[in-house]
Amino acid sequence: MGRVTKKGDALHEAIACLLPQDYDAFCVFDADNIVHEDFLARMNDALSSGVRIARGAMKVKNPYDSWISGCYGLYFTLMDLFFNRARTNCGLSARLNGTGFAVHREVLEKMGGWNTDTIAEDAEFYTFCVLHGYQICFIPEAITFDEATNSFAVSLTQRMRWCSGIMDVSQRKTPELLSASVRTGGRRAWDTFMMINGSFVQVASIFPPLLSSFKAADNGSFLPLCASFGVGLVFSCLGCILLAAALAWIGGYRDRKILKTVLCYPLFMSSWLPLNVISLLHRTKDWKVIPHGQKNVRTRDLLLQESNYPQHNYPQRTYKKSDYPQKAERS
Repeated sequence: MGRVTKKGDALHEAIACLLPQDYDAFCVFDADNIVHEDFLARMNDALSSGVRIARGAMKVKNPYDSWISGCYGLYFTLMDLFFNRARTNCGLSARLNGTGFAVHREVLEKMGGWNTDTIAEDAEFYTFCVLHGYQICFIPEAITFDEATNSFAVSLTQRMRWCSGIMDVSQRKTPELLSASVRTGGRRAWDTFMMINGSFVQVASIFPPLLSSFKAADNGSFLPLCASFGVGLVFSCLGCILLAAALAWIGGYRDRKILKTVLCYPLFMSSWLPLNVISLLHRTKDWKVIPHGQKNVRTRDLLLQESNYPQHNYPQRTYKKSDYPQKAERS
């Protein structure tokens, strides 16, 4: 086994051991995850229908431990609803986020195993799939419960690592994605290019208000500009709080304890901007252990909580050996 310094290295070693064996597909989870009892059945349905990479929905298993852990739950719901479900419905690729996904062996054989170099192995693998013509499909019934940190400071460290990793992936893969989108007219390549460059766009969004401030200070209209900015900031916070309330309802986080999370959600979302600015100037290169809440959560409690989520009328199936397609002999 080689030196393991990040999650991609661990996946490289694991896939190197498992790929030579006769497995059709592989699921990736974090060690502290709990998965819904129907996760494998729903992923099997997707892979049997021809999907080669599928990702499930993300929920937080400790949303009421602190306001920051609840914010992760709302953020995951936001990503699943507006980024993953919407993109799958439009024929684009859902975005991977490191856990709760399944990949067919065909993809890993084409990739030569799991070979990612950045600390954002999920984003790097996501671009590989798009560049090689694979669509990542979102399977909302395959639910993974992740454990979120209860410390805002730890959250900043974790998300700075995400920002740095995505910026590294963007710098490496942007030329290939642009080439693919121009050469083949691929919508997925263009969409992926925009997704992985979102951090740079957010940093660039600082400059228009800064230039406006300099101009206002020059012509004596700085105070009216500050007043206008203050009013806009208040309405933006109110809008973010309303969005958080909607996400809490949609995601099934309906206990009164989520109120503090809803009120603090603007702080969580606005903190992405300084993290991206710092990551642009100084990249995080090392993976560090992220302390999580050590509260024991029973699977039964999560399933009872999950009963609050919007349900779909899917028929109940009893899986038999005959349900699975016969595997062709491999030479």
